[in-house]
Amino acid sequence: MESAKEEIKAMEVQVEKDPNRKYVFDVIIGDKFFLATTVTGGPDGDSIVKDWVQQVQKSHRKGKKGEVVVGISAERSRSYANAPWKPHLMSPGSKDNPYDLLQLCAGNQCLLYELDPSHPIPKILKDFIHDSRIFGVGIEAMAKELEREVGLTMRKPVELRKLAERSKEISVGYVDFRRKNLEQLGRIVLGGEAEMARPRKMKWQIHDKYGPKPWDYDVRLSDDMIKHASIDAFLACKMGTKLLKNVD
Repeated sequence: MESAKEEIKAMEVQVEKDPNRKYVFDVIIGDKFFLATTVTGGPDGDSIVKDWVQQVQKSHRKGKKGEVVVGISAERSRSYANAPWKPHLMSPGSKDNPYDLLQLCAGNQCLLYELDPSHPIPKILKDFIHDSRIFGVGIEAMAKELEREVGLTMRKPVELRKLAERSKEISVGYVDFRRKNLEQLGRIVLGGEAEMARPRKMKWQIHDKYGPKPWDYDVRLSDDMIKHASIDAFLACKMGTKLLKNVD
């Protein structure tokens, strides 16, 4: 007899360009979740990032008091086909496989920010991350690398695997949480809400005969990457929000 977990069908994930906002994509997960994902980077992205941070802070003020709960993840383009990896742009002391994409989620608002060694992360985003409660998997190592590579610091990074170990609501027998990646941990913590049909063979960016141009951040990432990156940040945020209630 199949278990209830095995009977759960993965929710389909769609991505659509928001017709009213140039840098925003609608990521629709089944009939359960709707994410507004902003994709940007480079000099032209500073004002877009500012709008995103201010919108998150405004939404948070309408809800619960306290720190903003933010899920984080990061990707290396060199790990994917069609990668725009440029070793000559790497900062001194960086590894040969640096992070190229920063993924954040607060509530249902996601930000995918392409990291560019030639352009610093906007101060408003650095301050937002420094002052928020940031949740992720493998976050200690991630935080160290992001600080070394792009000068990003996290004052309150929270490791989701450790938080899950302390949770009073998770009873799955013995589980070595240290070996779980974000997707696996999501299934344990969130159950069916983490079952999403993820793209598996992904290209990093779009290529066609007309572009995209290096500065067209909103049309550069492939739809599959937008889905994948949004889901990871969203799951980190959703797990952080749930687990925080059970351990504080």
